[in-house]
Amino acid sequence: MKRFFISGYDYIQDVVLEQGTYTFWAYIKSEFGNTFTFALANEADEWEVFDVDVQQGQWTKAYEVFTIKEKKVKLSLIYRYFDAEHPVYVLKPQLIKGNIPSDAGASPFDIDKVTDDLHDAIGGIEDFTNEEFADRVLSSGERVSLRRDLEAVEVIFQSLKGSYEKLLINPFVDALVLADLTTKYNAVSSAKDNLFTTLNTIINGDNIVTPEEIAAKDLALSSLNSAIYEYNMAEKEIANSMGEDYTQKIDEAIVKATYWSVKSSSPVIYKNATDATTSGTHTSVTVSGELRSGTTTTQGGFITVTPNGGIEPSTATASPVTISPSDGDAKTSYTVRLYDTASKTTLLDTLTIPVVFKGASGVNAINVVLSNEADVLPASPEGVVSDYSGSGTTIRVFEGATELDYDGIGTANGKFNVTATGTGITVGAKSESGLQCVFGNA
Repeated sequence: MKRFFISGYDYIQDVVLEQGTYTFWAYIKSEFGNTFTFALANEADEWEVFDVDVQQGQWTKAYEVFTIKEKKVKLSLIYRYFDAEHPVYVLKPQLIKGNIPSDAGASPFDIDKVTDDLHDAIGGIEDFTNEEFADRVLSSGERVSLRRDLEAVEVIFQSLKGSYEKLLINPFVDALVLADLTTKYNAVSSAKDNLFTTLNTIINGDNIVTPEEIAAKDLALSSLNSAIYEYNMAEKEIANSMGEDYTQKIDEAIVKATYWSVKSSSPVIYKNATDATTSGTHTSVTVSGELRSGTTTTQGGFITVTPNGGIEPSTATASPVTISPSDGDAKTSYTVRLYDTASKTTLLDTLTIPVVFKGASGVNAINVVLSNEADVLPASPEGVVSDYSGSGTTIRVFEGATELDYDGIGTANGKFNVTATGTGITVGAKSESGLQCVFGNA
């Protein structure tokens, strides 16, 4: 097939498609509604019509998987459109046997195919301008063709941008590697913008193309090609370092990257006093945010610490944070909240740290401490949980400053028991670890 089509012409092509499943794939821009239509004819010249969802007025990378039950011998590429003022554009159409869209060209983030398409589009502009600028005159038709070529470059660039943005949030990629990739992506974006500025200056100028404009155009094309090559090499190095399951890791990373928790150096803060209002020294506690992805843990996140009865700070502090109450603080607990940003965009986890008092007389307060008060489970958009790792918790009970002993019965002095009921989830196995009660992962 040709690489670029526009409605208003009779694009009927002979094909031979036997019964089976096929994939149609193309970049499409429609000024005629949100549906693009192509058709296939059998040997009796009877047409079967296929609709593809697109976004009106925008370039869309679209595909349609379909099954035919009889042999088809003709393809009408742009079967339905309104008029010349509402055109439909099709770039790089492909028709491939099979039901996998990426078989019909690049998947949206197949960087080799994306960069190949960009090089082809740039090469097309280079060939066109070398030929049409030879007479140093720019016609109205040549202006239209250049604008279409620039639109094609922008469409393909969006796929490169999508690939870069998906890697940017992938926790499997080292920060220094991402920094280098970002530099190379910015170089591509800048070179692309420079090419557009250069060619649009020519398009919007007079009818004469000067030698200086041709030289600027050649330099802009060369610079963009070089920047694309450097970016492609950088992303391929990332792919090689991840191994053969590179694509799977990219897709899974977005789900697995949401498993955050608050960790504390101690489950409680001890105060050397009989009660909250009596002055006394406190022990310090350090709290931190932890991202777990499989067996890998990374420290990070932003934390707020709010004493009981206090107001939570408006901004969060980068993890880790040390809680060091002064002797006169009359607090009974501190609530720790972990966020994704300093502006507290998303709450990731919470933890309450009680203050226990030494030497208290009379009836002592009972404090229950959970190592994992709340959890976020990674799941698909359909709600299917992919990983229950880390969903368990350890439970400790304090009577004043004295830690009680879990025995599974809880009727004797100094002992306690815990029962749990699950709704929509299976409770993890319960066991004993020293003085503590432990629930395993769900």
